[in-house]
Amino acid sequence: ATWMSGSVPASGDVIVINHNVSINSYVEQTSDFLVSASNVLSISPGHSLKFTGSTFTNNGGVLMTSSSSTFSSFIPSTSSTLDGTGGYEYFRYTNSNTNGNDLISPPLSNDTFGAFATRNNANLFSDSGNANIKLFGPFTTSATAPEYIEYVVGTDDDSESLISGKGYRGASVSGNNLAYQGSVLKDDVSASIINNGETDFKSWNLVGNPFSSYVNLPLVLENSTTLDSLDPL
Repeated sequence: ATWMSGSVPASGDVIVINHNVSINSYVEQTSDFLVSASNVLSISPGHSLKFTGSTFTNNGGVLMTSSSSTFSSFIPSTSSTLDGTGGYEYFRYTNSNTNGNDLISPPLSNDTFGAFATRNNANLFSDSGNANIKLFGPFTTSATAPEYIEYVVGTDDDSESLISGKGYRGASVSGNNLAYQGSVLKDDVSASIINNGETDFKSWNLVGNPFSSYVNLPLVLENSTTLDSLDPL
């Protein structure tokens, strides 16, 4: 790295990113952090940035990427403040339709299907008979007909929020990264578990990881208020 002072910053120094930077290792930052305007901080697949300082200010961009086997992580502390005018984007690897699709959850919040579909038009798998029908949507636990929903571009589906903690079935054209944009979450996220009956998948629920990082699944289950009523496969 190149530091303006000519030396590695000391503990407590504010880190300022004044050019495009890629993180290719595990980095833990305890002091304040600033991504300047027009600059991008990229986190490579299999690597992570853990931030435990007071304020992380993003006035440029933070980009997270993934591959078929590894994912990047941005891990802000729950006590940290995320500030700034810049955006966050996560390129999430998604299986092709041929290879069985994927069950995924948005790694960032405040995205909508319409914006997501436009952003990923070239890589999001479409119905062969109607290109507006995308292989992306939630699982409904409707008491009458539980099924996977396929959202349709140009309809009311465009305004559907991609809900944090909710699972979606999705597929790319040929094993591509799909781009999500929005806000990074750092606090607890609740997901409702619905039981509409014991037959025809009516008690099944599709939930997922709402964070831009890996989660400790045993810890999630340990803190679930409904753990005793869950029926794992």
